[in-house]
Amino acid sequence: MIYVLDDDQDFLEIMVAYLNRMDLEHTTFSDPEEYKAKVIENAPQLSLIDLNFKGSEKGFNLIKGIRSRGDSHPIIVVSGSKNPEALTYALECGASDYIFKPIDRPTLNNKLSNFIHSSELENWLGMEVEVPNGGEKVSLLFDGEVISIDELGFEMATTHFIPAGTQLQISGSIWSEIFDGKSQLSFFVSKSTYNREMDCFKSHCDYLDITDEQLSGIRNWILKKQE
Repeated sequence: MIYVLDDDQDFLEIMVAYLNRMDLEHTTFSDPEEYKAKVIENAPQLSLIDLNFKGSEKGFNLIKGIRSRGDSHPIIVVSGSKNPEALTYALECGASDYIFKPIDRPTLNNKLSNFIHSSELENWLGMEVEVPNGGEKVSLLFDGEVISIDELGFEMATTHFIPAGTQLQISGSIWSEIFDGKSQLSFFVSKSTYNREMDCFKSHCDYLDITDEQLSGIRNWILKKQE
């Protein structure tokens, strides 16, 4: 069980989507007091907590309070700031590690794998993709169709199997439509399966290093399609 504490509801929704895709049990909290009570009642495998809240409670105090009771479960600090002094102090208070916002799934996978056991994480981390010529980029042309798009990524049906862990850039008419041909996104294949009914491979892809402008373009495109 993973506990996620943050007073940003949008961030919590993103974390729920990520953890669901990883098939990891989780509970979210927006109230530090509710989180503290739950930790005392039943400590999780791991906590992801924000450092700053709207009230007087701070992540530093939460961590110190948890450690003062002898609770040693891993705590990963989630921070929108890269202030080295604050992060160093968080570690001194008892944090196990830290991760910066905005979070992408590959980074989250790596952080979680340091502290918890999960077959889903092991499958992702154990995947190796051979690339010819010592790691040079390779262009591939294959038939594929985008099935769905959301703010976290997209799902596509293809005639070829793309291993989980593959990083790629895709060009196509749908991305030209969303960005007026001015932008190209990088993606990370989080899961690939064979669909017998459709007789094709279905790949779940997450965005990599997406900018606020690109995310806004995707949101606007989704809203137009829903009209």
